[in-house]
Amino acid sequence: VILSGALILWRVLAIKAANRLVKVRRISLICESENADRLISELSGIIPSGFQITNICPSDSDTCILHHNDTPSNGGQGINDQPNLSSLIEDDHFDILIVDSFNGTFSNESVKMILETKQKGKAVYDFVNFYKNLTGQVPLDHIDGKWLLNREDFQGIVSKPYLQIKRLFDIVLSGILLILLLPAIMPILILIKLESRGKVIYSQERLG
Repeated sequence: VILSGALILWRVLAIKAANRLVKVRRISLICESENADRLISELSGIIPSGFQITNICPSDSDTCILHHNDTPSNGGQGINDQPNLSSLIEDDHFDILIVDSFNGTFSNESVKMILETKQKGKAVYDFVNFYKNLTGQVPLDHIDGKWLLNREDFQGIVSKPYLQIKRLFDIVLSGILLILLLPAIMPILILIKLESRGKVIYSQERLG
């Protein structure tokens, strides 16, 4: 009991120390309300996240919501309405600007303001890329043909000789490793067969 209490106390103290050491970066969001709520939920589950959402400008609305306070990103206090995107950018109470280019429709003037924000030294991210870097996942509603065509590894030409050489290399390397590891694999296969039902080697059809 004493050891468990000491471990809990140590963890609480470590979290408080980390919160003081981590520099909180303020985020302005330009995205649909649903995606803003999704990102806030992800950030609230990371302690310490190092981020605080201070401004939200839904791309599906003409009104921006500003959080000017020192509460966590989901604190929900001190909210004031601003008329448009230009007010959000001119407000300047943020370090990172996240833009949902997938769902948002931006005029040339809006794009110009976003680019000028980057020139002022602010970090600018696309919503999908920031969310992927934070969680390691891409929102399912963002995965479609447009997302696939815009991926960096989809660009350019497919080299057939490269693919053929790569396939040959994979087969040869896999064969050599299989032969080398066979003495260790066989006893494991026998034990699996004796302990459980069904096939020893699992197979499944996959796409991709």
